[in-house]
Amino acid sequence: MPVSQVVVVHPPGSAGRLRGILLGAVPIVLGLVLAAAGGMAYWERDRAGSWLEVPAQVLSSSLVVTHGSKGGASYFPRVSYAYAISGVRHVGGRVRFGTAAMEQDEAQQLVRAYPEGATLSVFVDPANSENSILDRSNPSGVARWQLGIGVALVLIGAVVATVMRGTRW
Repeated sequence: MPVSQVVVVHPPGSAGRLRGILLGAVPIVLGLVLAAAGGMAYWERDRAGSWLEVPAQVLSSSLVVTHGSKGGASYFPRVSYAYAISGVRHVGGRVRFGTAAMEQDEAQQLVRAYPEGATLSVFVDPANSENSILDRSNPSGVARWQLGIGVALVLIGAVVATVMRGTRW
């Protein structure tokens, strides 16, 4: 029985175009993920403008520091507070929209702003009384970085894909 051979012929430069598209796709995908994470914090902040403001009591307030393998540190404000909706007690822990990690000064400032035992206002989602937040102002600096770097990566990926599309390797 004869053996048949299949030969695939690519037009000149098609491999380079494919590489260009793939090289551009990686930063675009990473950029979209980062921008979505950062943008979500801003979307939540806007949605929270209509949330209920109710009194709450701070149960605990502390700064948690974690150290990475390369010596860097991440700072997390941990604030626990209790509030009641329709006579039902709830405990929340969300301080601000965006990721929990922040710069040391920012995290320390938030812990000082919510001392244990303090009475303050908390904002509660009327559609889900378990969803609450202390500070509905702008998200943490990390969210701003995620959004900015994400948009930059999408733009870089688009430029790379466009430029490399016509390049032969």
